[in-house]
Amino acid sequence: MEKPTSDAPGIRKILETGKLADMKNLKVVVGLQNRYDPGYQDMVRRIQKGAIGRIVSVTDYYLIGPVKEIRRRPGQTELEYQLRNWRYFNWLWAGSPAGLQIHNTDVVNWVKNAYPVRAQGMGGRTSLNGPEHGDIFDHFFIEYEYADGTKLNSQIRHVAGTWNKGGANFWGCSGSASFWGGIKNLKGKQTWKNTNKDAESAYQIEHDVFFDAIRNNKRLNDTEWGANSTMTAIMGRMAAHSGKMVEWDEALNSNIVIAPAHLDWNSAAPVQPDKNGNYPIPTPGVSAII
Repeated sequence: MEKPTSDAPGIRKILETGKLADMKNLKVVVGLQNRYDPGYQDMVRRIQKGAIGRIVSVTDYYLIGPVKEIRRRPGQTELEYQLRNWRYFNWLWAGSPAGLQIHNTDVVNWVKNAYPVRAQGMGGRTSLNGPEHGDIFDHFFIEYEYADGTKLNSQIRHVAGTWNKGGANFWGCSGSASFWGGIKNLKGKQTWKNTNKDAESAYQIEHDVFFDAIRNNKRLNDTEWGANSTMTAIMGRMAAHSGKMVEWDEALNSNIVIAPAHLDWNSAAPVQPDKNGNYPIPTPGVSAII
């Protein structure tokens, strides 16, 4: 049975640290670069102003091939191996809802200007079957619900030879929207498309804004929405790992931690393999997550 796991105490500390950063006039960015992309900014602004009417449903996709695997080297400790092969251990990247899909889920939270109140879902391992694959799932389907009843259906898969798709897709009473497909009316006619042709990527723009805030003493603090979108992803993973409906407050107020507060190179890895080298895998309906 998997040990109870949650990252919520860390989220609370991050939110507290964000407030402290404001008090000290520090500048904080969190790496959710879509918020700095002019095309995304334009799309979100239009949706919020009613371009597709009331949002009734959203689906986000992160369907790709396998995540990169780092092989174990002779002489490595268990901790060093896990740190280098971090994509395959939940305690290091919080699973693919937080390690990958968070970028799209954050766009949904941004459009909604809100965070889900609960989540339920499912997942498992179809292509991962050895010690080198740690303890993660390779696919998830998570249904998030917002306070107004809107549902976000989140699809994640990182399996070789499968169909790929990415991004957040919105359906409203008078149309649909996505970054790649543009905004369309109910007849399918495109009424907006991203025309941003900036030479710099959103990654660079995020850095430019960050450096400008430091040099010119402008307020910049992404902590709150960065932490809450992270909590959204963690709640989704908790729901899929446990097979339970997980409420936002229930997840946020959990006092269980999967990542130790203090580690050094002599520490034992938080997750240990059995005598055959296999790691404990979350089991829906059995694993206690909260």
